[in-house]
Amino acid sequence: MTDSHPKMHITSFFLWLFAKSSRAYFLGLILLFVHMPWSDQCLVAQTQPATKLEVGHDFWGFKDNAPQGTRSIAQTSDGFLWFGSPLGLYRFDGTRFELFHSPFGDQLLSTNISALFAPPSGGLWVGYIFGGFSFLNNGRITNYGREIAPPTGTVLDFAQNGNGVLWAATTSGLWKFDRSQWQHIGPESNVPAGPIREARFDQDGTLWALTGSRSLPAQATKLVYLRPGSSQFQRAEADVQVIGFTVDANGRAIGSC
Repeated sequence: MTDSHPKMHITSFFLWLFAKSSRAYFLGLILLFVHMPWSDQCLVAQTQPATKLEVGHDFWGFKDNAPQGTRSIAQTSDGFLWFGSPLGLYRFDGTRFELFHSPFGDQLLSTNISALFAPPSGGLWVGYIFGGFSFLNNGRITNYGREIAPPTGTVLDFAQNGNGVLWAATTSGLWKFDRSQWQHIGPESNVPAGPIREARFDQDGTLWALTGSRSLPAQATKLVYLRPGSSQFQRAEADVQVIGFTVDANGRAIGSC
């Protein structure tokens, strides 16, 4: 890869614990956690000296109201864990699961959830199997979907840059939220037509997007990127075939061939 391209490290890797493999349906939900003093309401991660860590696991299954077939997991800034499933949106406080219902009577677009994203600023974005988006904040739900044309298709992934601009990878392509509405980003920005499997920002603020259908992993894919301040996507390398990718702890894009 020439110096004109952002660094893309291509290597085999194992996807993280609750990554795309979590889309497989399973009958129980196993959470691995660090035993620590929890607040009365929220599950909050805390860092302790390594010598004092006690690692264990608990199991929550159907009898505990754990969601079945979880497709996506996110932790909001208030500490709650959220689980997106074909049966709805569940919240976990460290002790019990509950199916979310807005105290204001607001309704999600669907119970069939495919993707979740928790912005650092608070709230929770929800994406759906049959398309559309919702934003949940303090019990209030704002839906984006019925007015969107063309339809988004299944929402697969969210990505947000340091300036708070949110992007979504869907089966209809790449979408961008301009703080008031979602807009489709297509050929006018040099984005290849078709599904977008993944979207991630690296440490330099470059947006990476992988084209192609997840249901057909062997089909040809294209890895494109958008530099900060640019409006045009560029192709990474013509001869690179990538199955999937993520961003490591150092903010480097790492892909599997």
